[in-house]
Amino acid sequence: MDTLLSWVISCGLIINVIFSFREGMDERGRKIMFFPLLISFSLLFVGYSILNVITNFWILETATFKLCLGFLFAAVLLVYLVYLFIERRRLS
Repeated sequence: MDTLLSWVISCGLIINVIFSFREGMDERGRKIMFFPLLISFSLLFVGYSILNVITNFWILETATFKLCLGFLFAAVLLVYLVYLFIERRRLS
């Protein structure tokens, strides 16, 4: 499962780099990149905070905690990519 999460995160980051170079840093490119980043970083902070609250009530093993963090990062990255495609299509 860790390998799958690693591949999802790696592919997402590659797609992000490609979009960053293709869209450029003009006004339209900044609009396309801003909203998805705002949503995904907010979800990352909320998810990490919830994970910390859960670890205060239940003791998680290291492997379980790593798996939860992997799922959190992969989910946030997928949300980011979906919103990136939506914003790109909306502003095109």
